[in-house]
Amino acid sequence: MKMSRILEAIAIAATVMVGTTTVEANERSADGLLSQGHHRGEVEAATEHSRELPSHHGHTGGSDRHQPFEVASDRPIPAIELTVREDSLKGWNLEVRVTNFSFAPASVNEGSSSQNEGHAHLYIDGEKVTRLYGNWFYLGELDAGDREISVTLNTNRHETLVHNSEVLSATTTITVPDTVAAQ
Repeated sequence: MKMSRILEAIAIAATVMVGTTTVEANERSADGLLSQGHHRGEVEAATEHSRELPSHHGHTGGSDRHQPFEVASDRPIPAIELTVREDSLKGWNLEVRVTNFSFAPASVNEGSSSQNEGHAHLYIDGEKVTRLYGNWFYLGELDAGDREISVTLNTNRHETLVHNSEVLSATTTITVPDTVAAQ
């Protein structure tokens, strides 16, 4: 079956979560745009604040790992936005856009903590998957159903950035149809 026919057959129903606001994005116009202006297979999320740190199953490290690092209000506050796009062949692509923050992979585990540089942690359905050192990541094929994709900003010492005691992160939920799920 041709990819275009497969994509046309897939009904993408994505829920985009930004903070406590939920936007249903499942209606398409004739040009393939979702009613909220997103392209088919694409969902976005912006910085959200949560008092809960995500789960870090399977991660080991020093005692300072994943502790909160409070962002000073008198300096630029980092922000994060996510876009998840269905890949044209298979799987999903994650784009991470940051402001007031720089990815600094050469400095991971080195020096002192900074609120404006470091890396990110990727979570799928609450489970840590990997560190992110840049703006793009191939998520691969995902199991069918609703999948929650979350990214936190972290210092190079792995502390989770928080502002006013709330985690600086972005979360989006995508619905993976049975026809494109991991097999």
